[in-house]
Amino acid sequence: ALSECGKVPKWDKPGKSEIIVCLSPDPALKSTIALCLALAYEDAVYINFESFPFYRFNPEKSFTNKSLSDILYHIKSLKGNTGIALDSAVYTDYSGLNIIPPIDNPSDMWEMTENEMDELIKSLKMWGHFKIIIADIELNAGPYTAKWLEAASMVFVPLSPMLLHQKQRVNNMINSMASTASKKVKWIQPISLENESFEEAGDICYIPELSSFPEDWKSYARNCSFTGKIHALISSSK
Repeated sequence: ALSECGKVPKWDKPGKSEIIVCLSPDPALKSTIALCLALAYEDAVYINFESFPFYRFNPEKSFTNKSLSDILYHIKSLKGNTGIALDSAVYTDYSGLNIIPPIDNPSDMWEMTENEMDELIKSLKMWGHFKIIIADIELNAGPYTAKWLEAASMVFVPLSPMLLHQKQRVNNMINSMASTASKKVKWIQPISLENESFEEAGDICYIPELSSFPEDWKSYARNCSFTGKIHALISSSK
């Protein structure tokens, strides 16, 4: 059952959380799929780690004044027990999406050290408040992307028709960054490519109507045309 708008679900599930990463050269489509996954999975939370998120994620009301920036500051301050900081930043909006609002200042993410990023990912995996953490990350060839790929149990890469030509480049980057990451990747695309190998077939989800949400994404998130296919993709990936 979904919690009331703005209220954090009770934390009664100690244990570990599973990180599912979304990345793509198409930021709007990537966030669209990440949001769909966060709504489709039971017991999931969405966290956008981009410096400049494509969509707005501010709460409708001031139920919380916390954001990802507060969590990063908590880690930088070496306060320990980051799970408490994560708990206090969770917000549930009227669509039923559990979310931690994104960073307030792009420099908050850029200034993180390697050790701080390690601590962030470790804290997320040990959190246990939600079974699934949907990590909406930027696509770049930096060292932190490699850390996300290593930590993820699954990596979803949606590609729009205009960016299908980037598929091989993205695949090369993933393979060069994390040796085990290629086994975790699920491609989401509207059509097939002529040069796709037979071995890839089970790792591709075709959604002909695939498109990104408009700016007012919340009114579309629960009833988009490919919600059923996202649910089927999740079921087949378990």
